[in-house]
Amino acid sequence: MTKLRINVQSKGSTKRIPLTSPKQHSFDHSRDRKSSTLKLPGAAGEKRKHHPVHGNPLKWKSPLKWLNREAEMSEGWIGWSSPYSRKKRNGRGQGSLQSVLVAVIGAVLLGTLLGLSIMALFFSGDGTDISARSIDSHLQSVPVDEKEKESEVNHKKKVSNSKSNGYRLPELKAVLVQTGTFKKKSGALKTVREYRSEGSGAVITENSPYRIYRGIGLNQEEASHLSAGLKEKKSYLKELRIADQPVPVSRLPKGKKRKELTALIQKGHHVFQIMGEKTSDGLRKNASPVSFQSVWSEVIEHYSDAAQSAQKLEKEIPGEARPYLVQMIRALDQVVQNGQTSLKQSQTANLWQIQEGLIRYALAYKKFVQVFH
Repeated sequence: MTKLRINVQSKGSTKRIPLTSPKQHSFDHSRDRKSSTLKLPGAAGEKRKHHPVHGNPLKWKSPLKWLNREAEMSEGWIGWSSPYSRKKRNGRGQGSLQSVLVAVIGAVLLGTLLGLSIMALFFSGDGTDISARSIDSHLQSVPVDEKEKESEVNHKKKVSNSKSNGYRLPELKAVLVQTGTFKKKSGALKTVREYRSEGSGAVITENSPYRIYRGIGLNQEEASHLSAGLKEKKSYLKELRIADQPVPVSRLPKGKKRKELTALIQKGHHVFQIMGEKTSDGLRKNASPVSFQSVWSEVIEHYSDAAQSAQKLEKEIPGEARPYLVQMIRALDQVVQNGQTSLKQSQTANLWQIQEGLIRYALAYKKFVQVFH
């Protein structure tokens, strides 16, 4: 123990008061060999002293217990019950089930009413055609002015009159023999050159897809004979009906000029029919040589009249139709030139060249008529 002295000075004297240092707690710093833990005072079995709490003991309970006590005593308290509690709930499960059933029944009734209203809208028994209805047919239409109604009616009358009073150009019927279709023009031209080198004719269309036509007959039978004479694995027959519908008279020449145009086309068709029939007979398998001597004067007469009339009427027709009229006359010229050669010496190659001219004439006349529609 260490003794300390403090000098206390009072009035007139000084006293020395000895002080004894408090007992120091001695810690055992030795480690337990078995547990190798540090022993601290109060850690092993030492009882702690609990000081008494003065005052109201309710105030010193845990905050959560006190809060629960105050909440239970307050009005309008809603408590949470454990699912494992034995206390019975006051009808809360039955009320929630009833609300769910009411909601489901209401939704079903509302959906049924909406479905019936939509069905009545589109399938009402008013006797009208369902295909003529639209989704907006139930809406009120905007009122149209009487003048607008009259103008629409007059326009419809004019259109119907133009169709009924349209002019019919001479009709041309034929059947084409098609042997190929190409996406690129270079491939189509190469194939056409090969056909011509073999002594047969071929015509390629102007626009893509590029089709190759090798023959034309006045009907299916003649076209089938031409197709059989070609050395092709696949060939197709394509029927043509040109000018089978009337065209509006507004774009045609008027009066006498219209009649002259009709006569020109009829003469060209006459040459087409004569030479088409002769060539298809001569190109059949095992066919005897064909002579144009009996019909040649008639062919020359009709061709000459058509060529002269075309020069006069070229300015009387629309500008879009003029190139096709020129192509028609050039095609007839090809037919006549090769027919003239056949008079001297009949060869199969000349017959195919005549067929090529007939194909060009039919395709040009088709585009000529389309201009007037």
